[in-house]
Amino acid sequence: MRILLVDCAAEARTAIARWLDEFFAHVEIEVAVSMDEAVTALGRQMPDLVITAHSLPALDGIALASIVKSGANPPPVVVLSTGCGGGVDLWLEKRHLQAVLLDFLQRRFPQTWARSVVQRRMGWAQ
Repeated sequence: MRILLVDCAAEARTAIARWLDEFFAHVEIEVAVSMDEAVTALGRQMPDLVITAHSLPALDGIALASIVKSGANPPPVVVLSTGCGGGVDLWLEKRHLQAVLLDFLQRRFPQTWARSVVQRRMGWAQ
């Protein structure tokens, strides 16, 4: 599973990446700190999921969601903020990240989640 994580706050990126790695075996997380870096990453390879902060240098997470959703077969986009807007699959505050995002990911990627759980319980995770 490939995830593009976009946030200009280093502490948030580190915490979110660490948390995702705990719950998903074999997750590949690409990090971007700005809209420009995110667009470049999207041009290289479309991820399975985009998690972005609402506040970004230059444009915001909603603008990034619009870019992602304009392509064919777009991945889900999660915006970390308060409020709501068009084109995103989930809005949530960073303080609610674990509970809400875990539920969303389990429903959206059930096979990946199940494989991760089995691998971790059997000690197969790398």
